Amino acid sequence: MGLQTMTVKEFADFVGVKKSTVYKWKCLKKMPDNLYRKVGNRKLVFLKNEVDIWLTNGAELVTKK
Repeated sequence: MGLQTMTVKEFADFVGVKKSTVYKWKCLKKMPDNLYRKVGNRKLVFLKNEVDIWLTNGAELVTKK
């Protein structure tokens, strides 16, 4: 069985935020590094299993309005 990944858009939709918020969280180190991998020069992919574990363990997704 292969590693399941999500695009930035899929991750953003999954947690209910905009793509720009995901990039901001990455830049500000608001997410653990094990949630995503960099593919090539710019593309990010999120590891579905790690995202599930992070959310199950009580990750708080806080956005400012």
